[in-house]
Amino acid sequence: MRRAFICVLLMILGSMSLYAATYTVTTTKDGVEGSLRWAIEQANQEKETSRVKFALSSADTVFLDTTIQITSSVKIDGRSNDGGKVVVVPSAEKYVLFDLGKYELDSVVFEDLKFQRRTFKRSINKLEGFANVDSTRGEFVLRDCDFKYLESAIKARGFSVDIVIAGCSFDSIVSDCIGRYHENEAESWHTLKLYESHFTNVFSNVVAGGEVENTPLLEVKKCDL
Repeated sequence: MRRAFICVLLMILGSMSLYAATYTVTTTKDGVEGSLRWAIEQANQEKETSRVKFALSSADTVFLDTTIQITSSVKIDGRSNDGGKVVVVPSAEKYVLFDLGKYELDSVVFEDLKFQRRTFKRSINKLEGFANVDSTRGEFVLRDCDFKYLESAIKARGFSVDIVIAGCSFDSIVSDCIGRYHENEAESWHTLKLYESHFTNVFSNVVAGGEVENTPLLEVKKCDL
């Protein structure tokens, strides 16, 4: 009897969502209901970690007109309906796709997504970077994501945040893939971990940063640098 009760309890706990809410991206357009921007804006209103998922195929391309602000913990799961990765590109001029402001975010995770610039015949539009990470604490994770034709990928602005990059690919990055910028702060990332990631055609440093008192812990495993 007791064993049966425990099994039922485990089934109930297993069926409970780990997220406060789940929002689904159903359109490649920007700024409308069902868009990536809309889903993240909904997640920003939750106090606990939310999930954003996609009801799109790997042949779909999500366009972003301007930077999206992330102000609450969220996992963005880019796995498409056909098992591939949804592509995200800018549709306008130079800007950063995502901005994590000075908030206490427990965890922001991007998984199974492709980020790149659009190619217009002989020219490529200017995308400054993938994300500004300004969080005052927390963990920023990139897992199994691809980055191509960016000015830079990540800019961390002198606050204590753990950055974990696992199974990612960085191709044709003009500047530093992971750059560290300071705004009168004698702090940097608490840790930077690179696992099983590939860096090709990086025209500057993979990891860049200035001299600071609290040098980040850098851990690299099975990466092509």
